[in-house]
Amino acid sequence: PPAGQRRTRVAKSDLREIHAEALAFEPLTWLEAAVFFFFAMATYPAKAHEWQPLALDRWESYLASAHLVEQDGPATRELLAARHRKRALRSR
Repeated sequence: PPAGQRRTRVAKSDLREIHAEALAFEPLTWLEAAVFFFFAMATYPAKAHEWQPLALDRWESYLASAHLVEQDGPATRELLAARHRKRALRSR
C-alpha cells in the first residue's frame, strides 16, 4: 500500500452484511429521488413538465423494489441471515 496507508481486509461476513444492507436500502434511494422530483415540481411549477417524468420513473422504481424490505422480503431475509452468520462467527 502507499506510504501512510494501511491495508485492511474485509471479512466475508462483513461483505455479506454490506451487500444485504445495500439491497435493503435500494427502495429508499428510489423513494428519496421521487420525493426530490415531486418537490421540484411543486417548487418550480413552470418546469413541472421536465420533472414529472423523472418523478414518476423514480416512484415506479420505488414501488417495484419496496417488496425487498417487507417483513419477509428478500433483502430483509438476507440481512438477518448475514447478521446471524456474523454473530455465530464472533461467538466461536
